[in-house]
Amino acid sequence: MEKVPTISLEELWEREKIEKCDLLKCDIEGAEYEVFLNTPPEVLRQIKQMVMEWHFFPEIGEEKPKQLEEYLRELGFHLTWLSPPPKDWSHPLGLALLQAEQKEK
Repeated sequence: MEKVPTISLEELWEREKIEKCDLLKCDIEGAEYEVFLNTPPEVLRQIKQMVMEWHFFPEIGEEKPKQLEEYLRELGFHLTWLSPPPKDWSHPLGLALLQAEQKEK
């Protein structure tokens, strides 16, 4: 396993002085739950649209994906599965593509 330096979305927004993001593409190999569930609402609300790959692993189970779906909906995102999640959320190496777009205010 190789260690690489990382920063949070909140740190990136602060460092780069990002006020609005039209499109965020995310493919972070299973870390999407950790990243987005720990990103403050005020940062995610600055994103108009996200397209992300969601990974489903037995050790993640069904709870984390459902938590993230609920969190994004609570923040005002409309979710569209571009490819459906696996019927069995614990399927090894399952993945799906999701588009999350802020609802018009």
